[in-house]
Amino acid sequence: MSAHSLSHALIATICSAFICEGCTKLDAPQPEAATHDVQPKKDPNCIQVNAEAPQKEYVYGGATFTQKGAILSRQPPKDIPVDQVVYDTNLRIGHLSDIHHLGSATQKNLRGFLAAFQEKKVDVIVVTGDLASTKDVFESTLKLIAEFNIPSVILPGHLMCISDYHDVMEKVTGRKPATIIDGARLSEVRLGQTSLFPLPGHYDADYLHCAKGCLQNSTDLERLSTALGTSNAQTKVVIAAMPHQQSGQHAVDQTFDGVHIGNPKLTSILKQHQIRFGLYGGVEDAGAQASDFDGRLTIPENTYARHFFLNAGSADATPWQQNNGTKSVGSAAIVTIRGEEAVFEVLRAAP
Repeated sequence: MSAHSLSHALIATICSAFICEGCTKLDAPQPEAATHDVQPKKDPNCIQVNAEAPQKEYVYGGATFTQKGAILSRQPPKDIPVDQVVYDTNLRIGHLSDIHHLGSATQKNLRGFLAAFQEKKVDVIVVTGDLASTKDVFESTLKLIAEFNIPSVILPGHLMCISDYHDVMEKVTGRKPATIIDGARLSEVRLGQTSLFPLPGHYDADYLHCAKGCLQNSTDLERLSTALGTSNAQTKVVIAAMPHQQSGQHAVDQTFDGVHIGNPKLTSILKQHQIRFGLYGGVEDAGAQASDFDGRLTIPENTYARHFFLNAGSADATPWQQNNGTKSVGSAAIVTIRGEEAVFEVLRAAP
């Protein structure tokens, strides 16, 4: 295990001792499995993309989607001619990440963020990993998200065993009204002229909290590259449980001790396909901010830009020192896409 991943695991363990006030037995965070020093075996079912899947129609959060293979496409309202539908005038995405547990303060955060998404009429929610460590808490978290009846794309991060993730997803996605979308089964989510491209899991085995967690492999990255290269979307947004590797002082992959832990292979793919937008989780220290591609410049909130890479931060209410000198007790974000430009707003929980 790397020195940094050990440090990060110790911090998470210490924090967990302080987040149970007000928890119920079901919602209290459970002890996480220790990160293994031995390289874990790759579970071949981590990302279950089936490009040959037959076409099916779904209704998520009141919106109709068609899935063909591994591509999920939102369909225009049936009472409006196709040539008159303009989705991306203000396409809104609610961004959550790193929820971790359902202690009372974190539940309050989550409900507040979801209510804000509902008020702003977001088209879709993306959750970029690490919703929970255990099956019970993961299921409870998905049920809470589903209460707000917004289509929600969920990605596994580095905390859960992937078999537990898929067990719960299969159980929850069959419920009605349906809102939960398994991002580990998709290569592209088409929302008009904007498409989302999921990359679940972690690229570094040292960070997995389960011996059979979601560890990316070369096939997963090749699939992402192919999806980006073949899509006709005007605006392409990568949603990932870990950022790409950056180098600047304002990077969204930088830990408290100055280490850039983003995925270098993802960096190469984004460069190859000239991707201008990314929505990330997994690095709480660099949360609630956006940067340019290299992390050298901060991209300000509430200002339209032609590129940014956003780390929404952790929705967890556990106090967490940020690289920018502030202390977070939970954050999320709303991204609005207008043609080839986008703007974001960070939602911050009150101390």
